[in-house]
Amino acid sequence: AGASRDAKTFNAKTAVNSSTNTITSSGHGFVDNEVVVYSIMVSDSAIDGLTDGESYYVINKTTNTFKLSHSHSNCGDAAAISLTASTSTAVQSITSQGIPPAGDSGPDSSKSIYSA
Repeated sequence: AGASRDAKTFNAKTAVNSSTNTITSSGHGFVDNEVVVYSIMVSDSAIDGLTDGESYYVINKTTNTFKLSHSHSNCGDAAAISLTASTSTAVQSITSQGIPPAGDSGPDSSKSIYSA
């Protein structure tokens, strides 16, 4: 279930809304709790709050916008990651990894947010 594994690309400068912590990608197809991987398409800096190559959970999705979280909503702590719009117009992407199976939805302790 969820979006196709085709990368959803967006302009890092115009797609991020820092006041609502949303990313806009028209008709993205993501569903809540879907795992996605964020990627920088060219040699550029990541959107503040995200790390190139790291996986996140989609939360609070609408038809054209979504938020990202470090944890699945079933964990009880799925808070939206605070995003800061990039000044770069470089294309970046989000690629679906599907929805994790039941019982496999805890935070990933190997993520950079949990590292010292």
